[in-house]
Amino acid sequence: MKKASVLFLVLLVSISLAQAMPQKKKKRGAKEPVETTKPVSSASQIQARIRYINGTEVSGRLINISMTQVLVDAGNGKIVTSTLQEVASLSIGVGEPPVKADPQFISDANNALQALSLLSAATSGVTFSQYQPKVSEAKQAVETFIVKHEKTSQQELFKSLRGIIKGYESVSPIWSLQIGQERHKYVYDYSEEMKPIFELYPDIKQVAWRQNERYPIEKVIAWVWQQNTQLVDQTKLKVAKLR
Repeated sequence: MKKASVLFLVLLVSISLAQAMPQKKKKRGAKEPVETTKPVSSASQIQARIRYINGTEVSGRLINISMTQVLVDAGNGKIVTSTLQEVASLSIGVGEPPVKADPQFISDANNALQALSLLSAATSGVTFSQYQPKVSEAKQAVETFIVKHEKTSQQELFKSLRGIIKGYESVSPIWSLQIGQERHKYVYDYSEEMKPIFELYPDIKQVAWRQNERYPIEKVIAWVWQQNTQLVDQTKLKVAKLR
């Protein structure tokens, strides 16, 4: 199905390019020339993003497209020729090519994500007294990265990273209910401790293990940690696409 979708997209783009090209007046009796591909003007602003079967990607200005191959100018004089057999998906649009992030930005972003990954791994078997210092350490790494690159256009990425930290911080007030003499097993919908959780993770209201108006504290903590692990993985993919 994916290959059929790619072929269909190529056909549509080829037709669009053919229609966009200036038409020459035909002379009576002259044979119409046959073209197997429709070249794109060197001034074209049509952008293409190619995802290969092996998971890698390339993007840039579309140079040429046919039913057998795609040519893309990836910048710096690099022309990439791809056969449709190796293409998993092809996205085409009009506009400026995607801006590649600075290598130092990518390196610093990966360091911040590594700190979050270490925090995620540390949640297995961590005690309450050990947890908060680990969260603070990861938060420091994230804020150092954001402050260093705050003038860039990656505000959505910064928002994602801070959201992950808030998620880890939101666990502590709930966890503290298990500490001390009372040692609560449940936290209620209307409790102050659950407000940050609901704001960050509204889907928790739909979990099957919710019992009327209360949640088992241990399950809340584990669920939030699981959500954050997934968010870290998703953010890593976003950063990888900036390269």
